[in-house]
Amino acid sequence: MPRAVVLAEAHLGTPPGKTANGLVLHSVADPVVCVIDSTQAGRDAGEVVCGRPLGIPVVASLDQALLHDPETLYIGVANPGGFFPPGFEDAIEEALRAGLDVVNGLHRFLSEEERFATAASSGGAKILDVRKVPERLRVMDGSVTELDVPRVVIAGMDCDIGKRITAIEMLREMRSRGMDAGFVATGQTGCMLGPDAGCVIDRLPGDFAAGEVERMVVDVARRGKELVLLYSQASIRHPAFSGVALSVLHGAAPNAVILQVAPGRVQRALFSHPSFTIGDIATEIDLIETLGGAKVVALAVNPMHLERGEVGEVCSRLEEEFGIPAEDPLTGDVGRLVDAVSAHLATLPTYRTVALSAPRPPRPDPGP
Repeated sequence: MPRAVVLAEAHLGTPPGKTANGLVLHSVADPVVCVIDSTQAGRDAGEVVCGRPLGIPVVASLDQALLHDPETLYIGVANPGGFFPPGFEDAIEEALRAGLDVVNGLHRFLSEEERFATAASSGGAKILDVRKVPERLRVMDGSVTELDVPRVVIAGMDCDIGKRITAIEMLREMRSRGMDAGFVATGQTGCMLGPDAGCVIDRLPGDFAAGEVERMVVDVARRGKELVLLYSQASIRHPAFSGVALSVLHGAAPNAVILQVAPGRVQRALFSHPSFTIGDIATEIDLIETLGGAKVVALAVNPMHLERGEVGEVCSRLEEEFGIPAEDPLTGDVGRLVDAVSAHLATLPTYRTVALSAPRPPRPDPGP
């Protein structure tokens, strides 16, 4: 597999750096050998992203990154509107001239710009624009509802809240139990992680978004997968991005939903307008179940806005309030989220044979 460097200057560990963060945590297609961010140089990228070392050094420049012999450069930012931060264009051009393939997930297509196409030709490199729309698109036709393979969607209260991370952690847990689960990516970072199928859904014309989700899910299911897992985008209540989230929900026609929540987050990520606030969990659950026709079976908890000692207490409080498991999939027991899916599928006649494990005990009382 090609060795990769991630360009994340001044963004590693931040919300706009979520592509870099995801590649540090879960890169499958290409092993990440270093990350470029001069503001974090000398640290381990894992410590910046998740608080634990992962053996991925952070370097200050492309010149330093080239000492690690990378073959591919990933653009590690995901800004609203898809613009390049200062200094990125020069670094990308330099990487192409040095012979590194470039993987770009932003709305701007580098392969169609003379500056970068010329640099790629000079260095014998390739440019992959992940957001390019598939040549053939289709309107949803309902075929996903005829599958005898269950679908599980990770929905969320906001963008940049951890849906993809939860999906990958659950996928690993399912596969560790011997289940041949398929993974469908719906965003730029997921498409870089080696999914069974992937498309950046927010790039598609609205009429075809749900249809492309349906096509991917049906295709993966028909390869003999026992279950198809995918993550949504943003939130069905998000003022800017609700259309994408609803397209994923309808296109997947899920049998179970995990809802990603972020207790303590009030303002929506990447937006500062006072009207862009996150609503309450109960209303989000009600809307998902009403519009998607599937039960929310567990809550995945993003602890970013909580103190370290608060996470267990908050999860216990959420479980008591909503009557479903609540776990941080990175530091808690992701198996309980998988168990919640298994228990729910066992109540559905069509999917009763999809058994992922025996149920685990409830979360222990954290005490006073």
